[in-house]
Amino acid sequence: MLKCEYNQITQNLGPDYAQNVPTTGHSLKTILKYFNIDVAYGIGGDYVAGLIEVLHPEVNILPGSNELNAAFAACGHAEIRGIGCCIMTYTVGSLPAISAAALAIAENIPVIFLSGAPGENEIGETFLHHTVVNHRNLYPRYDAALNAFQAIGVRAERLQGKRGNLQPSNASIQFLELVHYAWKNSQPVFIEIPRDLIAQPTQPLTLPSSPKLLQAEVPLVAGNLEIIPQIKHKLLKSKHPLIFLGQFIKRDRSLRECILKFSKEHNIPFVTSWLAKGFFDEDDALCKGAYNGIFSPEHIRSIEHDVDYIIEIGTSIQRQDINYAFNSETQWLSDFENKTRLTGALLESENLQTMFKELSNGSEPKNSPLTQNQISVFSSKTEQTLSYSNIASALNQTQNRLDRTMVYLPEVGNSLFASFGLKNRLGECGRGWVANPWYAAMGTSLAYARALGHINQSENLKDIPVVLTGDGGFQFQINELAHIQQEELSVIVIYMRNNIFSLGKAGESNIYKCIDPRFKLELTTQSYGGRYYCVDRTDELVRVIEKVTVELSFGLVIIEVPTSTDSCDQSNEVRLINNYISSCND
Repeated sequence: MLKCEYNQITQNLGPDYAQNVPTTGHSLKTILKYFNIDVAYGIGGDYVAGLIEVLHPEVNILPGSNELNAAFAACGHAEIRGIGCCIMTYTVGSLPAISAAALAIAENIPVIFLSGAPGENEIGETFLHHTVVNHRNLYPRYDAALNAFQAIGVRAERLQGKRGNLQPSNASIQFLELVHYAWKNSQPVFIEIPRDLIAQPTQPLTLPSSPKLLQAEVPLVAGNLEIIPQIKHKLLKSKHPLIFLGQFIKRDRSLRECILKFSKEHNIPFVTSWLAKGFFDEDDALCKGAYNGIFSPEHIRSIEHDVDYIIEIGTSIQRQDINYAFNSETQWLSDFENKTRLTGALLESENLQTMFKELSNGSEPKNSPLTQNQISVFSSKTEQTLSYSNIASALNQTQNRLDRTMVYLPEVGNSLFASFGLKNRLGECGRGWVANPWYAAMGTSLAYARALGHINQSENLKDIPVVLTGDGGFQFQINELAHIQQEELSVIVIYMRNNIFSLGKAGESNIYKCIDPRFKLELTTQSYGGRYYCVDRTDELVRVIEKVTVELSFGLVIIEVPTSTDSCDQSNEVRLINNYISSCND
């Protein structure tokens, strides 16, 4: 069949053209590699088997315990390496990954969701398995997954095969456009690939040396350079300026480096929003940490007393409750009047980099009282009973004693909010804290840790993945430990155990009970080939982490920390968020 198709193309367009015509599968593999996608996570299946076979071994497809966890791992990989990929079968595989796709939209994570699909030659009067169909009205919904992904705002398309026998299909061009869209816009895409397309001929492509050189729409926004005199004028008049960085600087490393260079040249301190935590070294004297009104500790809120001008970059045009101190009216930076706000259409990276290079000319360094880093790394007592109220300071103390960087991966719940007190250092991977604070999808931390562990392993990095989790988040994804064991990854899990879902808990309903006290975490750890420790004091935690991280490849380590649900043992952030949740629910 394939030979016949190539013969027809040869007769129509000539042998010189036909000999350069690839199969769709080969073209898809070439495009993925072009965008530096050489790792994917997924679950095998009938409709996707051909795609998996043609991608192997150039794309290392790692198994997941289920499609959702595989998709979360792809999100974690994209958070650290810029783009991720997830592979699954038709509908029964792709529909469970929708929550991860929603996470990717909300957190601006470029993930390529690839799903197998029935071949175009299979669609007919016979219902196909995995098809969403109502047997009462006898109507098969072949587009159920496409419609579901589109309904949450994902660009979702099915590749189209040949529409005539005399020329190859345009599937390669369609696939390139979709992957480029994800890469350029930091958004997910969902692509269904009919299984009979894999071996079909498709249009040959000539790709430039870098995705940055692909033809793109020319921005029509003008006037950015005219903003520079306004900023220079305000900088000249100010004594204590501050740079406030939001989440939209996350994906562009060159822009972050440009802003950091400007900050250092002119001695201007900076803070990030909660949604931009993890991208700067908080050991830097100019970095004031992650600010969020009353949710921030006093040493970070001290900036409120001195700042007289703010350059705000990359925050959302629309107010966002988590970044706006949960509507507590304490987000002082957002309400500050004397500022220049560079968001929205002004966020074209190259334009902003040009602006900051121009600002460097003629701007004098500032002598700001804010440039002394006041982030505390020690508890007032070195031996305290561990709880959520001091876990961040205990880990800060631990990090201060290590010559390797702990990269934190907090789980949604009490652990996430307590983790905003962690002092972030940049690891060799370029991050120090990786989470999804806006969408806050539970069940991501072990998947993210797995992605980071695989990156460490493949790139010979020395970062230490540290998962901070409670009972609910850990039990939600415990099956990921099988893949951490299988791939011989090194991960530390700090398990804060109180046996309930306590974030947002209201009342005594059974729904808040997530684990029985009889559950033996030690036995579970041993079954996955890991080392287990139970500690209840800050000094013990420091000693255990120092002990295990002496080895570069220390494997799986799970540290159980018995914790109380008393209010005094909660972090300040958790006490406040629980009040917020309670008030919103009357």
